[in-house]
Amino acid sequence: MAGIVFSQKVSTWGLTNNAVGTNIADLGHLEADRAALTVIRDEVIVLGNQQIALEAQLSQVTRDLEAKLRDGDAIHARMRASIRGKYGYKSEKLQEFQLQPYRRRVRGAGAEKKAPKTLAPDPASAA
Repeated sequence: MAGIVFSQKVSTWGLTNNAVGTNIADLGHLEADRAALTVIRDEVIVLGNQQIALEAQLSQVTRDLEAKLRDGDAIHARMRASIRGKYGYKSEKLQEFQLQPYRRRVRGAGAEKKAPKTLAPDPASAA
């Protein structure tokens, strides 16, 4: 029965159970199994319905969580922009809020300007 869909499996169990019940005179030795299968089938139906309800609940919780995350990101961005506005974009105070202050790129003190490279004449063109 590998690959059979849940509803098909439960339906097959019910058909077999009903057929055994109809032929109980010949299949009396299966009465205990028939009763056990009836109980299991009913439990499986309840669990399947519960699974469907929980999947729906999970989808709703996921949508709610994503909405709250978007709202939180918007508020957080607004707060960070306000902090930058209050202290300025260059203030070192921004580091307290895990914000990177704008720093102008400074060249090293000992850095010398390099002379532009001159290309050596092509030996092939000299000939």
